[in-house]
Amino acid sequence: MIKWRTRKARELFLYLFFHQKRPILNSILLEELWPDLVFEKASSNLHTTIYQLRKLLKDNGIHNPIQLVNNQYQLNIEIKSDYDELNQLLEQEKHNEKSIQQLIDCYEDDFLVEEEYLWANHIRLRLKQNVLHLIEQYISCANSSNSLLKYNCLHKLLELDEFNDQYMFLFLEFLMEQNRKQECIRFYKTIQAKLAEIGLSVPERIQRRYNEYLVNI
Repeated sequence: MIKWRTRKARELFLYLFFHQKRPILNSILLEELWPDLVFEKASSNLHTTIYQLRKLLKDNGIHNPIQLVNNQYQLNIEIKSDYDELNQLLEQEKHNEKSIQQLIDCYEDDFLVEEEYLWANHIRLRLKQNVLHLIEQYISCANSSNSLLKYNCLHKLLELDEFNDQYMFLFLEFLMEQNRKQECIRFYKTIQAKLAEIGLSVPERIQRRYNEYLVNI
């Protein structure tokens, strides 16, 4: 565990870490981390924060943690992270039940969801969209009899996009196919309550499919 001296030291470390495969111009760091400050003040803050970060990392046994060449900073540390694991999973050409479950387990929440870093927004959006797309693709193409994995996939989709009526419909259909009557009824009531929170009624196709199911059971 690292005890960060300031929030900016932590943010600078994270920025350099998530861009560690390429050096970053100091002007870019100023624009990304101190966009509201004039150049002189932002530059002073950058130099102070770099000094704090270097010292902190050295105190934790990391020699020469930050390199500076031609006004470009680069983190000089090898670190394994869930971010790298997630990207490796997303970049796989083919997926099976094991890799899809790994993806679900790895993507516990959105990227730096508790932080208000402007530079993180596009990374957060890209990762989330890629995860959703991959899970959707697997569900539509898989001929697997693994109902638990399909349940986990659908549950993850709703967890990440809770008001998506397509995901609601697919999950309701799954419960019907599995003949899980009580769960189906409870989930329909959950849909009603969740949509009521934002002033919406249950979509017509979900309502119709649910009514058909109740008539036929």
